[in-house]
Amino acid sequence: MSPLSDELNRSFQTTYQLIFGRESKHSLEGLQDYMLQYHYPTSRRASALSGKTVAIAAERYAPNARFISQDEIDFSKKGAPLSINDIKDIDSLYFTLSERFYYAGNKMFGNTQEAEYSDNCTDSFKVENSHSVVQSKNVAYSSYVRDASEHVFGSGVFIRSKFLIKVLGAADLVRSFETYFSTNNSDLFFCFFCHGCAHTMFSFNQRSKRYCIGNRELPKDQYFALRAKLVAEAADYIDQHQKFYSIFDYAPPASGAMAGLSAPQKAPLPFSLSPMDDAFKLTTKLVLGKEFGPLSKFEKFLSHHVASVQSASSPFGNEVPYSEYFWARHAPKTRLINQEEAYVLGQQVLQCDERTALSDLARRMSSIAFYCADFNEGDNVNFALTPTRYFCADVYHIADATYTKKSAYCTHATRCEAVFGCGILITNCKFCIRCHDCMDCTASMDLDSCKSCSNSMFCHNCENLENCMFCFNTKSLRYAIGNVEVGREKFMQIKQMVQAELVRQLEKEGDIKLDVCALGGRGR
Repeated sequence: MSPLSDELNRSFQTTYQLIFGRESKHSLEGLQDYMLQYHYPTSRRASALSGKTVAIAAERYAPNARFISQDEIDFSKKGAPLSINDIKDIDSLYFTLSERFYYAGNKMFGNTQEAEYSDNCTDSFKVENSHSVVQSKNVAYSSYVRDASEHVFGSGVFIRSKFLIKVLGAADLVRSFETYFSTNNSDLFFCFFCHGCAHTMFSFNQRSKRYCIGNRELPKDQYFALRAKLVAEAADYIDQHQKFYSIFDYAPPASGAMAGLSAPQKAPLPFSLSPMDDAFKLTTKLVLGKEFGPLSKFEKFLSHHVASVQSASSPFGNEVPYSEYFWARHAPKTRLINQEEAYVLGQQVLQCDERTALSDLARRMSSIAFYCADFNEGDNVNFALTPTRYFCADVYHIADATYTKKSAYCTHATRCEAVFGCGILITNCKFCIRCHDCMDCTASMDLDSCKSCSNSMFCHNCENLENCMFCFNTKSLRYAIGNVEVGREKFMQIKQMVQAELVRQLEKEGDIKLDVCALGGRGR
């Protein structure tokens, strides 16, 4: 093991002891299969330049694409000169530039230190086998970790959380194990959709509870006595099996399981696509030079790298939107519920006392294990097919819309306006089309892993670009094509040719042939 692996294993054992009261029999490496379950692990490629291992955060690239490590990039090196006069169309432009397209892995930004087998880490410390880590430390086998999180293992998609093992979808969570889609909690163990709770175990769909097991609140002394017994049995189970029970491993509800329960029938809310259609027209005008719409005609064009949003029927007969993004793709669809139903079902309790065995409790949880796929907090207006909503307006077909408006067909958009077809996490962007894992970008299309770029197209791993096309692994350029600054006049000449061809393809097919995630493999 490397020195970093040793240090992270010590952090893991400290976290494990905080939760279980003793250290694990197994090291992090010994539990890696369990740690990688459910979230988005890195993939590994070999560098086309050196053969070294390159960690990649996403699987959206062409199978025959070429990869390099970020530390193999010379950002000060200028691209080879271009013969602009030889470029007659998109195909000749592509073949002129194709040898310059390498996708970067092992990407580290800002003041990131001690990161191994990891990608897309910003201002973070001591990170291993992880990706998309921002301002966090002591992170292993995790993904999409942000905003001062630390000591987290086998976890993903959360902010401001500490001392976590096997957590997915959280905010402000401390000392928790096998906890999903929960916020503002501490000391949770095998819980789902709990908010504002503390010292809660084996519970679903709870709000503001304390000393709770199986959805049942207990006297404090009784809770801690039973907790100690159950946690000891859980540690023994992990020692023996190198994993724990799956929170998603419950069969469809038995016939009559809802007898005696009633939940409000959700009337359809008024919804109009018009604000998104108008925003899409404005965005395509800015990016492509011509308005396109309505959105419904371009679903294929906008869905290539976006998690699908579908609907399931809840046990009460309500339609529940859910996304294939993070936890919901693992949950049994027959047990998906909306938020109103969650707090009805959360009133169901399991009887337990000092004799309750872990195996019996895990089995009996099937009567309370229902998964809320519908999160609605804050002022949200005019939305549809958007399962997670937090202060959003005019959004459609977005898995998670947080402080976002006038947008559609995205996976996870945070603080965005008029963004369309954007995959995984896009943050602080405006008037963008098909931009993936990007931050602070404006009026751009087909950007991948870019930051602070504007009026640019088909660029990967770039920062501070303005009016650029087909640039890979570079920074601070203006009017550049293929990493070469060509001046405004020549740039606009080529851009208008590219725009005209993209417009032609969209008008004819409703889609385009180029994809920033496939440029590095096209024709190979």
